[in-house]
Amino acid sequence: MSQEDQNRLKKIYYQSVHRGCKESDYVLTHFADHYLNELTDIELDIYEKFLLEEDVNIMNWVMGKEEVPSEYNMIFDKIMAGIDR
Repeated sequence: MSQEDQNRLKKIYYQSVHRGCKESDYVLTHFADHYLNELTDIELDIYEKFLLEEDVNIMNWVMGKEEVPSEYNMIFDKIMAGIDR
């Protein structure tokens, strides 16, 4: 893995574990710990965009209060699988 790839993963990991609310911290930290190193470049691109979303939106999606935008389906399925783990 190149230094650039390592730096990207570190940045994404940091953004996953340092959110605005404890609930999203928990969900995304668990996901990052278990799946981040397994994601493809395309999935990483989608996840980076996902991390730009507000915590309230992410938690509404996790709790099923709102429909997940289709652009995130690929990554969101993995996030939810991590919760069930």
